[in-house]
Amino acid sequence: MNNNDEVLCIIYKSGGAELGLNMTTAVNMFLKQTIRENGIPFSLKLNTPNEITRAAIAEGRQIAADSNVKGYKSLSDLKEALDEI
Repeated sequence: MNNNDEVLCIIYKSGGAELGLNMTTAVNMFLKQTIRENGIPFSLKLNTPNEITRAAIAEGRQIAADSNVKGYKSLSDLKEALDEI
């Protein structure tokens, strides 16, 4: 078992008890459902940003592309500018 598997086991064991399922039972349920569904029994999706996050990304891109917006070369320069406000 690799480190990721061990972490998953620990996480599952901390919440799986609430469902009344041990790891073996949960895996068996998954496998049986995979056979019934003739595939993975849940949809696989990439995380897509919600509307607020998409708007923030768009705003950040606009700011980055705007040559009139002041940029900072270091964190200390940014902090100094914030202190002046």
